[in-house]
Amino acid sequence: MKKILSTFFILIFMGFSSAQITSLWEFSAANSNMPSWFGTANTERGLAYGYVGGSHLIYVVNRNGGTFVQILNAETGVTTGVLDVTGISGGTFALNDIEVTEDGIIYGCNLVNDLAGVFKIYRWSSNVSAPTVAFSSDFGVLKRMGDNFTVTGSASDNSAKIWFCDAANNKVYMLGTSDNGSTFTITLEINLPAGTFGGAPSAFPLLEDSTVIVNSSGKHVTGWGFDGSFKGEIPGGIISTATTTTKVFGVASSGFIASFQFTSNNVRIVDTQTGDPNHFRTYVITPSLGANPNINGTGDIAIRYVSEDKAIMYVLGTNNGIGAYQISTPFIMNGRFHEKYNWIADKQNNNLGFGPNIDINRLFYGFNNDTLYIAVESKLNLASSDGILLFLGVSSLIGTGVPAGTSLGGVTGGGHAFGDASNPNFKMGFETNFAFALNPGADDTLVYVDAVKYYNSVKTGSYLGAANQYGSPTAGPSAAGIFSPNSVVFAYDTAFGYDRGFEIAIPFSELGNLTSNGTIRLFAVVGSSTAYFSDVTVPGNLTTGNPGFNPNFNTLPGGPYYTQQMNVPVELASFTADVSGFTVELNWITSTETNNRGFEIERMENDSWQKVAFVNGAGTSTEITNYSFSDDVSSLNANVIRYRLKQIDYNGTYTYSNEIEVNTNPIDYALYQNYPNPFNPVTTIKYSVPAAGHVNLTVYDVLGNKVTELVNTVKSAGTYNALFSTSTAGGGLASGVYYCKMTGGNHTKVIKLILMK
Repeated sequence: MKKILSTFFILIFMGFSSAQITSLWEFSAANSNMPSWFGTANTERGLAYGYVGGSHLIYVVNRNGGTFVQILNAETGVTTGVLDVTGISGGTFALNDIEVTEDGIIYGCNLVNDLAGVFKIYRWSSNVSAPTVAFSSDFGVLKRMGDNFTVTGSASDNSAKIWFCDAANNKVYMLGTSDNGSTFTITLEINLPAGTFGGAPSAFPLLEDSTVIVNSSGKHVTGWGFDGSFKGEIPGGIISTATTTTKVFGVASSGFIASFQFTSNNVRIVDTQTGDPNHFRTYVITPSLGANPNINGTGDIAIRYVSEDKAIMYVLGTNNGIGAYQISTPFIMNGRFHEKYNWIADKQNNNLGFGPNIDINRLFYGFNNDTLYIAVESKLNLASSDGILLFLGVSSLIGTGVPAGTSLGGVTGGGHAFGDASNPNFKMGFETNFAFALNPGADDTLVYVDAVKYYNSVKTGSYLGAANQYGSPTAGPSAAGIFSPNSVVFAYDTAFGYDRGFEIAIPFSELGNLTSNGTIRLFAVVGSSTAYFSDVTVPGNLTTGNPGFNPNFNTLPGGPYYTQQMNVPVELASFTADVSGFTVELNWITSTETNNRGFEIERMENDSWQKVAFVNGAGTSTEITNYSFSDDVSSLNANVIRYRLKQIDYNGTYTYSNEIEVNTNPIDYALYQNYPNPFNPVTTIKYSVPAAGHVNLTVYDVLGNKVTELVNTVKSAGTYNALFSTSTAGGGLASGVYYCKMTGGNHTKVIKLILMK
């Protein structure tokens, strides 16, 4: 399966990166707000997402009191109607699961569990059309089909394929079409070994690898070739056998497998980076939809790709409700480098240093508005105490660090290498402000991290803490020292050679208030606890063996032993959009800019980004700069519009902002979860108004005391953003939980905000 999955993700998800999950909406037993039509007698098992008739919609098969297909607004989860089910009949359940093609054709299947039963797949060409039969067969055998099915491709170009399992006969079928999805025929039958399936089986294809991923209750997730050959298995410690519906998807440069967990009624999202199941890691788990028993282990998952670095997952838990969760790409410390890192340097040779079990491959860096991120693709020798040393220079502290060619060792409390008093005279080729050492010490389950700050001729050491070797983050130091308590976050992952290793996040405020017009320099090297240096360096090219004790990297041949000065790019303090009628008002703020020619405003049209306008930048500035642009969208036939900014430097280099999405036609009052959350010092609160009327948006503390009033006026129908800042609230707010309450018409909505300083 290693080759299968890695090839698939390279081909399909090459532009994607790591994710965090944010609840968008949830109607669940856990929240005591399940839809009135949603039952607790195993009547809802199938869900689909589709872009149909110009709208983002969710479809849920509903057998509570009859046979129905509920239509939900995918943006809000609000039920908006039902599909026509005229003529649907037959089977153990006349309708059980539902799917939508990429071009918006809807298909649903029944469930059969006997000899005489006819397995049927129905087709809807639109939300108002009557269903037609696209496939029908009794297969001539005792069978169980229709627990779950998968649809891929588009009907319009005959690329649509339908996949389903026969649990009774250990088969997976693929159906194809030659008449634009009106009818389907069997084009592939995969025969699997006896006992392959447990309950509620699902099949998800990896077409490029001629492989299908199957899962069912009581069984491991496995991969099978289209010829029935076994490809691999995901260990139960990564995805348990208490899972059923399984989907493969990608966000940024990373692939994920999502499996529905029927004991907790949520989805485990597993990071498949490396392609080797033994190195898969749990990335995140969606919230539990509730605790109502789900004895059949049924549930469903649908994925909506919003952009190259954002997806929305829709989850159905039988007897427990439905929810929508956004997966986006901020920096997350887990030792896996999915984020929008910038490459700095590679290893320039095949030097082995202290042997093949400790090495450094590459260095990366990244920024957001207030934090520096550094990634070192590396591995540690768990059988020794040798470590990896990382040296950092920052422009915000220039002139205060240790100059090039000056001793860096013999630091009291410096720990690994830096604290060795016998060999203190190792030197760098650039001004060094900070240094870090990571090593497994005497405990091969942990990685220990030491740090040193060089400031005005004073060398100060600090122990930051220890992290496990499987990506769990640690915050340090535990007490104030060279960094504020718990201000630095780091993690390590052992799967070397797959964009994994050491990650560390350091706030700008801990680096002499580094700003977005600053620069950094890095150097990494393998070294022992006694400050004996190896010939494994990044960058640099040592050809004379290990330099040993007290090397001077300022004069050693094969340099330079430091990266070029890397600029911190222009960073947006905020990027928001408000809708009023047919006008979208875009607003963005930069805190500082360097060499910024300006911003191209891009809008998604017909699945491709189109330039809308260009706004001149401020060039180089350390002042806060506000920008705005009004976009007339009256000619667009879309309820949801996406925007991004292309920031262009005078030298032609450019970077893209995160994307934002606006709904131009809200159908109900809605208050969306703020972003970011937790936040400090400002967060954006999005809300929708379906018709002109008075709206109030107020923030309260946990005791119910009013903190500030964000909105108190008449609003036209549309979607808006309100900014909540600790400064607008009078300043001095303590870290903790706050609540934002929206009232409009006869509706009241509340969300929880978390301020974390």
